Amino acid sequence: MMRTRTHMSQGIVNVDHYGAIANDERDDTKAFEKAWNEACSRGAILVVPEKSVYRLKPITFSGPCQPNTAFKVYGTIKAWPHMSAYDKNRRLWIMFDSIKNLVVDGGGIIDGNGRKWWQNSCKVNKSLPCKEAPTAVTFYQCNNLQVKNLRLKNAQQMHVRFQKCFNVRASNLLVKAPWNSPNTDGIHVTETQNMIISNSVIGTGDDCISIVSGSKNIRALDITCGPGHGISIGSLGAGNSEAEVSNVVVNRATLTGTTNGVRIKTWQGGYGYAKDIKFINMAMRNVTNPIIIDQNYCDQDDPCQEQESAVALSNVVYQNIRGTSASEVAIKFECSKKVPCRGIYMQDVILTPEDGDGVIATLFLTMVIFCNGLHFILKPYSQPRITSDIIAGLALGNIGRVRTLFDSFNKAFGFIIDFGMMCYMFALGIEMDSHVLFNHLPRQTKAAYGGQIFTFVLSALTTPFLAYFNQNKILEFTLCLALAVSSTASPVLTRLITHLKIGKSDIGKIVIAGGMHSDFIGSLFLSIGYIFVPMALFCGDFEATQGLNKAFTMACAVLGQTVFAASFGPFFMNWINNENPEGRPMKGSHVILAIALMVLTCSFSTMYDYSPLLSAFLTGVCLPREGRVSKWVITKINYILTTIFFPIFFLWMGYEADIKKFHVGSRGAWAKLITLIIVGTAGKIAGTVISGAMMGFHWPESVAIGLLLTTKGHLHIYLAVKAMNCGANTSTGIGMIIAIFFTVVQGPTVVANIIKRARKRAPSHHMALQLLDPTSELRILLCLHGPHNIPASINFMEISRGSSDPGILVYVADMIELTDDISVTLDKDEGVHTTTVKDKEVMDMRDKVTDSFQTYVEENSDGITLKRTMALSTINNMPQDICVLAEDLMIALIILPFHRSHRSEGTLDGGNQGFRYVNRKVLRSAPCSVGILVDRGLGSIDHISASKVTINVAVIFIGGKDDREALAYASRVARHPGVKVTIIRFLVDPNAESSRLVRYRVILADQENEMKLDDEYFAHFYERHVVGGRISYTEKHLANAAETFSTLRSFEGQYSLVIVGREGGMNSILTRGMNDWQQCPELGPIGDVLSGPDFSMTVSVLIIQQHKVKGDLDGLDDDFSIM
Repeated sequence: MMRTRTHMSQGIVNVDHYGAIANDERDDTKAFEKAWNEACSRGAILVVPEKSVYRLKPITFSGPCQPNTAFKVYGTIKAWPHMSAYDKNRRLWIMFDSIKNLVVDGGGIIDGNGRKWWQNSCKVNKSLPCKEAPTAVTFYQCNNLQVKNLRLKNAQQMHVRFQKCFNVRASNLLVKAPWNSPNTDGIHVTETQNMIISNSVIGTGDDCISIVSGSKNIRALDITCGPGHGISIGSLGAGNSEAEVSNVVVNRATLTGTTNGVRIKTWQGGYGYAKDIKFINMAMRNVTNPIIIDQNYCDQDDPCQEQESAVALSNVVYQNIRGTSASEVAIKFECSKKVPCRGIYMQDVILTPEDGDGVIATLFLTMVIFCNGLHFILKPYSQPRITSDIIAGLALGNIGRVRTLFDSFNKAFGFIIDFGMMCYMFALGIEMDSHVLFNHLPRQTKAAYGGQIFTFVLSALTTPFLAYFNQNKILEFTLCLALAVSSTASPVLTRLITHLKIGKSDIGKIVIAGGMHSDFIGSLFLSIGYIFVPMALFCGDFEATQGLNKAFTMACAVLGQTVFAASFGPFFMNWINNENPEGRPMKGSHVILAIALMVLTCSFSTMYDYSPLLSAFLTGVCLPREGRVSKWVITKINYILTTIFFPIFFLWMGYEADIKKFHVGSRGAWAKLITLIIVGTAGKIAGTVISGAMMGFHWPESVAIGLLLTTKGHLHIYLAVKAMNCGANTSTGIGMIIAIFFTVVQGPTVVANIIKRARKRAPSHHMALQLLDPTSELRILLCLHGPHNIPASINFMEISRGSSDPGILVYVADMIELTDDISVTLDKDEGVHTTTVKDKEVMDMRDKVTDSFQTYVEENSDGITLKRTMALSTINNMPQDICVLAEDLMIALIILPFHRSHRSEGTLDGGNQGFRYVNRKVLRSAPCSVGILVDRGLGSIDHISASKVTINVAVIFIGGKDDREALAYASRVARHPGVKVTIIRFLVDPNAESSRLVRYRVILADQENEMKLDDEYFAHFYERHVVGGRISYTEKHLANAAETFSTLRSFEGQYSLVIVGREGGMNSILTRGMNDWQQCPELGPIGDVLSGPDFSMTVSVLIIQQHKVKGDLDGLDDDFSIM
């Protein structure tokens, strides 16, 4: 009592001191009545405290009152949800009656809680009878009234009505309701005089401002309207009544996306007048019917009937009105024939058509180009696409013109975003493994759960003190925020790890699996928690009261849907898979049935107010991951999401995250942002380090795992945007998006540090034959165009086999060009998995190749290990695929067929320019040494004997690293008993005048270094192989390229195969000038001559290029181990 008296002495009446409890289940009407009676009788200030929500039934605050009486709303007043409470008077909820000099202020919220009323409106459900609904706030016979700094939302019908008031000031009002809420006028003025409405933002399902009969001297200044039906005078004269409206001015108003602009509407049959009306200095943005006068108005489905009398309309001014019209007719005057309009003045009215579809298409294309361009710029920094998407969305979404367009099309975009996220969650659910909870936890899941639990606890203990959300729902919001902060976006993380090429390493596997588990558990708990606290996620879709009955009903619906999907779904999907085997087109009827099952299953629980997103996720989890239908659905959804939805999604994110509303100067805003980043990062690191120490992980790797598991993605951004409509201010929402951005952008740096540590601990691998350990196994990627390459390839493999210890490992790869016919038969897996071809022709070809090589290996198995693979892609992408394949398989030598094939008569055909392109690109980018095999009869040798010489091989050595690589390969060929190898060294004739190097002194130092390396390696080779008699050796002293060419011509009939390095030494005068007539420069000067169509009909050629060391990842296996 002492505290109450103290407040009374200060002229403050707090509703809490009169029994108000601010509980969702409690009616505080009586307490407000008592507090008002006290404040009114004493001329005090009634205070509704902030951070509290009070439920009120219909209530009237009556006067007269003592002077200085005021009503301060700092918290939230919310309408009682049960419609039966309004049976006595269905037109009123809160009413201020006969009060002079009243001030209503405070910046709080008055929430009409009108969703049930809208659902029972005859305009929404035409089968229902039309009944009245309450106006949220009514001011009746209040003089000298001030209403300011209030937020009104979701009224049952009208938001605020001024009736029979005099001398009114209404300012800084924010009125919001969904665009489809019926009859929810923002401000309704009737029988009121001398009123100013200023600096207000109104967006509802009906008129932003409506002014009707009896209103005089009304001014509306600086009004922002949209969505809604615009600003209306009327309707006037309904029911043959008299109407009187005069001296109305609307000045400096902006209307965006409304169904009408400024409208005067009168009923036929009425009488009276509407005069002296001005609409000046207005902006119309994509407004349907910007200027309209309708003297034949009737709010009914049947056509209006013309009558004898009408409300007279005169002296109406339209001045300086500019903008765009969404309708073909921007100005429409439909005046009465009996009482026509008079004195209509228009000046500086400029309205142009709004090309909505074209503008939106242009905006979408701009977003796509901007995202791709920014991604290209950030690609050298290994940033994932979501990084550029977030930046592009925030940049474009905050451009003024773009925001205006979004205001116009926000309704449509809202549907697109929700539907796209449903598809995203459905695909995410299918890719999840629902059995992970029932299996023994491997170490990667323990690390993930450790980080998730620690982050959840730390976030739950820290974030409540910073008031991120509405404090009335602090528990629910805190749990949801902690769950979001502690979870991981597994799709983003998996793509990041795979793109950075550590997906096959032990730490990469741990991170991918841990992210999947964390994402699954987070989404599962979110799905369960939504049943009990849906307000914490989607405030606009549910009432605050969530009784046990409703929760139980929703839980039963979700459980029934889940059981049905888990039991019938796999059975049905497997039946469709069996009816549509691989290699055949899927039947259209079966595709429709599968989609219908998915849609109907996802829709069931939503009928009981469950979230469509989470319903889609649970349905996806219950359906089988494997099978043709599931893979087809995932592929199509991911394609649509990537190409169409994500650009729209991030543009929507940028629009909702209005940077101008971020309080840069607020310490609280920065504290919230920094706390989110620190809590999310520190929690993950601490949890993974602790759990990692228990499992014996090195702490640097545990820290890296924790940092990568902080990665957030599209769902987190979606929830952050929704949070801004659910009790969080814009600064908080923007801070959450920025925190999400930082969790993604740091990923490549963390991976780079992982690779750096792995390189220090892992041995280097030199992918060159010259540097290859003689005791190690030689790995060869032997590529084929088709079955015609089989004989030459088998003979190449035979002469390359060397000794049985260590032997060779040969991957025989089919180079298959991806065509439209083949692409429809592909069975693709995402991530690090493979692709299966079901095309019959390709399968038959591959089977033939496999049988031929398998037969050879079975007969000559000593020292040869055979494996099969393929390079399936378009010609443009095939070089990259071959290089990636070679890198994945740790290949030391790639053998590519020459693009010209050997004819039966011994000549070469015109060749395939596509395969020539592949050869050139592989030579440029290969991660190992490369050989190009020109077959001119090598395949015609039926059997290379293991006991006597059946093939003569020549190796040309001029100098340079490629020639040294050719020698290294020849040392292996020489081990075969059936091969006679001759080394032919081309040396410059010292007596020839052309041998002088005067012209090349600039590069003499480099040349001397190369010559030194040549001499050292050749001396070692000579001592090891030539001296022992295994290899023959001869020298040719030549003066110039002409003599070189003549010597090469003499090989005809002497050798079956010539091995040569691609580049013949540095600036060697023995090859200088050969470039002038080269046909295939990619083969080098000697290789081009030997492979020419006029050179020989019997000499095959192998051109070898040594591996060029490059890049930071060279020498490090993809499947490296660092844990």
